[in-house]
Amino acid sequence: MATMEKYHLALIWTELLKSTQQNGIVNMQHTQESISSSKEESLPKLDPPVPNVIMLGVLFLLTIATIVAGYVHGNMHLITVLKNAAS
Repeated sequence: MATMEKYHLALIWTELLKSTQQNGIVNMQHTQESISSSKEESLPKLDPPVPNVIMLGVLFLLTIATIVAGYVHGNMHLITVLKNAAS
């Protein structure tokens, strides 16, 4: 009689596992669908970053202009600067 009870418990356990796995798969798919739909709804449209790119270019040009102006004002030559930097 004990083996028959174990057999019934094993059947009940396997049925429970099957239903849990199927419910988990369905719930997982439902969760992924809700996440993807909420992402699409919550993302705002972004404007192109043209002003930021222009300002970044201006910043680089001003930096280079400042360095060149320092060389011209100080009457420095590139070869001299590199020789002094190496020593």
